[in-house]
Amino acid sequence: MRKHSAGMLVAAAGLAMLGTLPARAANKGFYFTGGSGIAEEDPGKSIGLNIAFGPPPASVVHYEPDSVAVDGNDLGWGVGVGYRFSRYFSAEVEYVDYATTDYSEQYTVDFPPLPATLTKDYTSHVSGPSASVLGTFPIGKGFEIYIRAGALFADRKIDIPGLLYVDGDLDTTFSDTVWLAGIGVDWSFAERWGIRLEYQQSDEMDANLLTGGAAVQAFLLRARFSL
Repeated sequence: MRKHSAGMLVAAAGLAMLGTLPARAANKGFYFTGGSGIAEEDPGKSIGLNIAFGPPPASVVHYEPDSVAVDGNDLGWGVGVGYRFSRYFSAEVEYVDYATTDYSEQYTVDFPPLPATLTKDYTSHVSGPSASVLGTFPIGKGFEIYIRAGALFADRKIDIPGLLYVDGDLDTTFSDTVWLAGIGVDWSFAERWGIRLEYQQSDEMDANLLTGGAAVQAFLLRARFSL
């Protein structure tokens, strides 16, 4: 995510400069948004790995990972509908797909005949609807900064292909509700049309039976059409 931040900040600065040009303010009433951007997960603490040695009642040993590698920065997208009550306040309902993040956890296991190093690879895909309110602060003709606060009703799909040398994939979806926050810029370049650039961050979703918790973050570029 960090390697894309500079480009997003340049884009935000460009929108700010455009905001000094003549434009109409966003209309009061309903509007629609849609767009895409870079999304990834911010992982929490791993739940580790439990291995049973021998037949029941076997001794179960818990291992913590030596390292956790995360590969995200995939393309996410979102569509939404909102209502603008005044110059300073709006409410939105949106569906956002935060793309897929790849995880790789490395473990050192000191128990022959198991290999000295085990790798737990899995993917995590977060998506779901959100409901939020926006506080808007006009700072130029057609140019506004807004702050988002709301809730994300997230579905987190975990896919573990070939769980630790066992044939067959493990594919399960967990649901959670977390806080969602964002900050963005909005430029109304025409009577009904606008462009938005926003950074979003969620609270951490709970750990589950397969993985540790994680939050989502994204830079999203959207078009806005007001009725």
